[in-house]
Amino acid sequence: ASPLAGTLVGVVGGEWALATSGAVYLVAAAVMLRLPDPRSAGAQVGSVLQSAWQGLLYTLRNPTLRGLALTLSTFNIGNGLIAIAVPVLVLGRFHSGPSTVGLLGGLMGGAGLVSALLAGRISSQGRERQMMVASILVATVATALLPLSPNLLVVAMAIALFGLAMGPFDIGLFTLRQRRTDPMWFGRAFAVSMALNSVGNPIGSALAGPLIGRSLDVALWAAVAAALLSAVFPILMIPAERDAQAAAAAR
Repeated sequence: ASPLAGTLVGVVGGEWALATSGAVYLVAAAVMLRLPDPRSAGAQVGSVLQSAWQGLLYTLRNPTLRGLALTLSTFNIGNGLIAIAVPVLVLGRFHSGPSTVGLLGGLMGGAGLVSALLAGRISSQGRERQMMVASILVATVATALLPLSPNLLVVAMAIALFGLAMGPFDIGLFTLRQRRTDPMWFGRAFAVSMALNSVGNPIGSALAGPLIGRSLDVALWAAVAAALLSAVFPILMIPAERDAQAAAAAR
């Protein structure tokens, strides 16, 4: 979806891209109306609020989900900064147009899709943490290229490199989260985990305005710092495979 969305913005403009997105939502809603609810053999756990609370407690007590939340929320502070800073870089410093911003978004998504397809052919079991750290470090290098870029070509190369890093990162993240979560808790724990993982995006975007007001480079280097900081958490906070298996056996 990301490559298509970015390309639509670049080719037909933001208004038509938003209209297309709305049309897709309408089609999805129409399809959902005709889907029957699956039968569940699991016991009811009470209200939605009670289920959400139980999911939050499970997530906070699970060392892997806790470590993933810390990693992703920190890393996504940088993503929130980049989401605001890159358009300012393209439009302000290099005096390009909105279509360039859209095409760069499509480039990032396309690179991520390609790298995910390639990385998905390689077994990641037991190496998810290392994959995540390596991907974060590559993304950090890509982000560091942005304030140093002399032209749009280098910006495009940095954006493509960032996208390439995200494919293996997502594979490590999703496989690790699924393997370290009790299947009985998939729905509740995943919902809470994804919400915690995303909390850094609005924080980064909120910080972007004041930081860009001081200097665009300050905002971009802050994104580099957030990404670099997040690289320490997978190793320090997420248990290794053997430790996770020992803890599961002890329970």
